[in-house]
Amino acid sequence: LGIREGLAMCARHIVPSLFMLSVVSGILISSPYSKNFFTSVLSRAFGLGKKCGTVVFFALIAGFPSGALGAYELYEKGIISQKDCEKIVYFTNNAGLAFIIGTVGTLMGDHRFATVLWISQTFASLTLVNLFRSKNTKKEIKKTVLREQITLVEAIKKSASAMIVVCAFVCFFTALRLVLTDILGNFIHSEAQMGFVISFMEIGNAVNLASGLSSHSKAICSFAVGFGGLSAILQSVAVCPCVKTSRYVLSRIMMGVLCTGYAFLISDFTKLI
Repeated sequence: LGIREGLAMCARHIVPSLFMLSVVSGILISSPYSKNFFTSVLSRAFGLGKKCGTVVFFALIAGFPSGALGAYELYEKGIISQKDCEKIVYFTNNAGLAFIIGTVGTLMGDHRFATVLWISQTFASLTLVNLFRSKNTKKEIKKTVLREQITLVEAIKKSASAMIVVCAFVCFFTALRLVLTDILGNFIHSEAQMGFVISFMEIGNAVNLASGLSSHSKAICSFAVGFGGLSAILQSVAVCPCVKTSRYVLSRIMMGVLCTGYAFLISDFTKLI
């Protein structure tokens, strides 16, 4: 039952919101035109190397695990340092714009709040990347090779492989959620508390559960989006093995807390407009 539910969620929401953006981001990240004024400004804003801007942009827009995949490819080619690769994955490899607006907004029935969530998530990324800003890391780059632009066929193949990984994790954690719900149901009688527990596992399931709650639904969604869930974390580790899982989990907890705080600050501000 859990596998079928996970596959249905992937077919209805996750793959439609991620696949095309993943293909486009794969092509543009490897493009010789990816380094321009906009991406240079973005790199400086996030305190990263000059060649990180394009990956950061698509990490924020396309979402898990596109940012991790793009960062690792550049690191493997010697274009960016390991520290920059790690920071991109830890703090900017977030839930994608299309996923938040299309999936979270639809499930919650509130696309305005979904927009606030994406803005809050981006502010949280900016805050934490700059909080952990380090000195210039050029010396850590041991080799430099020419960037080769991938073809449409290669981009589709890589994106399809990434979608299979994403769907596999979603199905696994959906099934696990049903098992844990049955087990923890004997100890946790509050649906809101159960929602927070599920938010540590997988975004889609957490949002789906929160959408039926009468209270705390936005808080659960905000933390789930900011944290990303163990499912998304493991997806990113699978495509970017140079990151440290323990640091990744800690960084995402900080992201979840900050994203929740920013979401409520912005929501209260927008009520005054």
